[in-house]
Amino acid sequence: MPVNLAALQNQTAIQAMPLLPVFQQALLTAKARPVIANWSEIEDIIATKVAEAITGTKTVKKALDDAVLEIDQLLK
Repeated sequence: MPVNLAALQNQTAIQAMPLLPVFQQALLTAKARPVIANWSEIEDIIATKVAEAITGTKTVKKALDDAVLEIDQLLK
């Protein structure tokens, strides 16, 4: 990926990286991850609890309540 927006328009860069316009389009809706020291752990908890809800291992309410408890502990 180019390091600045001007490079996204550079024809030499586009020829060298044909998917560059696709990345440029994705940047229009991209969101940065939250600036939280242990975000990757929080993300893992969310993924696990969503999977538990989807597979029926837990009810949606129970999975989300458990996620809240675990994430709250990380944020303290």
